[in-house]
Amino acid sequence: NGGVAAYNLEYKYEPGNTHKQYELHVTVKSSPSSSDTNYWNACYIGARIPDTAKNMPYGEMGGVWVAFTSNKASVYFGNPSSWPVREASVDLPVSISTAQKIVVVDSGDVIKYYHVTSSGIRTLLLSITLDEESSQSLVWDGNNKYLLMSSTKFSKSGYFNTFAHFASATVSDISIKVAD
Repeated sequence: NGGVAAYNLEYKYEPGNTHKQYELHVTVKSSPSSSDTNYWNACYIGARIPDTAKNMPYGEMGGVWVAFTSNKASVYFGNPSSWPVREASVDLPVSISTAQKIVVVDSGDVIKYYHVTSSGIRTLLLSITLDEESSQSLVWDGNNKYLLMSSTKFSKSGYFNTFAHFASATVSDISIKVAD
């Protein structure tokens, strides 16, 4: 009915240059194609991904991917080897096997992933703190519990990106918002 089908979303942005903060708002439904609910059988939402032509979902080092399976959000950082090992994961407040709204907020030094309820309440799922001087990133869950430190370099600019691998996934209601 006039809808558009695409392989993936990509939107280039640079926090702190034109705008202080960028937000990606998407509705995601991700159901594994089999009983396998491993993180690689998921819909991925990436932030600050470099050179998207080389990062589906691997290629140049940098950025962060969060893989959404039916009940978990799993983090891994851009890695030049294919299918890097999941580095941290959290349980989702509701199953994403039914359409759920996810918001990714990149303010330059912190990237946050939220689940948004039907009444508009945001629940923090993950927070990634970026330290450009040390090229280290810290991952926290929504309760401010430390999960992981990673030596991953982030570029000042990158792409919001989505990618589905083996999961029956739908990404819809896409919008980008900015704040100054």
